[in-house]
Amino acid sequence: MGVPLIKHGISLKRVILIVMLFLSVSALAGWELISYRNSMMEDRKQKTKNMVDSVYGLVAFYQSKVAKEGISNDDAKQSAIQSILQLPHDENAYFWINDVHNVMIMHPFQPEMVGMDYTNFTDANGKYIFHDFLDTVKTKQAGFVTYVWPKPDDPSGKVYPKLSYVKGFEPWNWIIGSGIYIDDVDTAFGHAVTVTGGLSAAVFVLFIVFAFTVLEGFKKP
Repeated sequence: MGVPLIKHGISLKRVILIVMLFLSVSALAGWELISYRNSMMEDRKQKTKNMVDSVYGLVAFYQSKVAKEGISNDDAKQSAIQSILQLPHDENAYFWINDVHNVMIMHPFQPEMVGMDYTNFTDANGKYIFHDFLDTVKTKQAGFVTYVWPKPDDPSGKVYPKLSYVKGFEPWNWIIGSGIYIDDVDTAFGHAVTVTGGLSAAVFVLFIVFAFTVLEGFKKP
């Protein structure tokens, strides 16, 4: 079976070398891509957490005015909400507030949701996401929750996987949240796969040329 390979100028040694190079390049590229995606996710998660923490601090500031300046709780809440609404928002990264009774307190892109009770609301997969928000706050005070949700700028109403960070503000029984759409991460990851695949293929071809050149050199006296 080895004769046809030799006749065509391809020895078994070269075949083994090519296979080893292919596996090595593929493994290295795969490891780099997995590390890149994990790094992207961790970076987005940390930014989301930091954003919620900053809003939490803003709410705490207005709540402190009740004792320090004698303003009413209602006035302090309204001031906090107005300040949050003035923060930079976009359709893929925004804040919302609901309370521990699953009533929406603030939503920058869907004001019609404010005042509505979402206790029995489920996402497209049947998940009671507001129950999960509340359970996360009750058990850990803060944490991440995954679900599916439409994008405010998508008129089709299509839902997308989302990862949100929620944190409870106990004095007012509020739950402050913000999230990222995971498909945005997947889009960036897909671009990275394309680029890395092209670079890996180029490197693999160069390795083959180099390997054949080296082996030919070994055959000469």
